[in-house]
Amino acid sequence: ARTVLLIGCSYVRHCPDVARQIVSVTRHFVDGALRVARGCCGLPLLLAGDRQGFERAAHELSDELSGASRIIVADPGCAITLLEQYPSLDVALPMVQPLVDIIATRLDRLPSKVFTHGRYRYLDPCQLGRGLGRYDQPRAILERLTGRQPESFVRSRSEAECSGGGGLLPITYPELSQAIANERFAEHLDAGGGRLVTACGGSLHRFRRSGHEVVDLVSLVADAIA
Repeated sequence: ARTVLLIGCSYVRHCPDVARQIVSVTRHFVDGALRVARGCCGLPLLLAGDRQGFERAAHELSDELSGASRIIVADPGCAITLLEQYPSLDVALPMVQPLVDIIATRLDRLPSKVFTHGRYRYLDPCQLGRGLGRYDQPRAILERLTGRQPESFVRSRSEAECSGGGGLLPITYPELSQAIANERFAEHLDAGGGRLVTACGGSLHRFRRSGHEVVDLVSLVADAIA
C-alpha cells in the first residue's frame, strides 16, 4: 500500500480499543489501500536519553516505510518526532500528515450534528497544540459532530496546561503526573463538566489510569461514521 498508518505506541499498548478505531477511521477518510506500520518512532528512547536506540528505531521504521507515498500519523508525539527529529538523522521519509489534518480537510465525509446533546470540552494536547500548531482542526471536527464550538478550559490553545501524560513524566514522577491529571479533570468539572475530549494517546491513557472519564476525538469520529 502506498499510504501507511502509524498509530503510535500510546494507543497500541495502552488503549487498543482506540487503536482499532484509528484504523477504521483512517480507512474511511483515505481512498485506496492502507497499510498499518508495526514499528515504533523511537520517541520514548529519545526522551530516556538513549540516542543510539532512538536512531536505530528511526532507521528501522524508515526501512519499514520504504515505498510508501505518505505516512498518516495518529499520535501527535509520533508526528512531531517524524517531522522534527528525523530530518537531523538523514532519514528519508515520504510526506507525513497528522490524522487530524486528514479528517479536518474531509469534513464532507463526516456526518454532521450527530452529538447534539450534552457538553463537550476540548483539552489541547501539548504535542498537537504547541508542538504541531493544530488548534483549529480538532475544534472544526468537534463542531461538525456537535453542531457548535466545543467548550474550552480557562487556559487553552498555546496556553493550555498539560494533562500530566507527556514525555516520561508518568514513569519518572508518577505522583506528580497523577496530580496534574486530577487537577485538569477538576477544572473540567468546575467549569460545568460534560464530556472531556482529548486527541493524544498519552493524555488519554493518563486520564484513564487516573479513573477519569475522557474520550479521544477519533472515538467520537468512529462512533459518528459507524
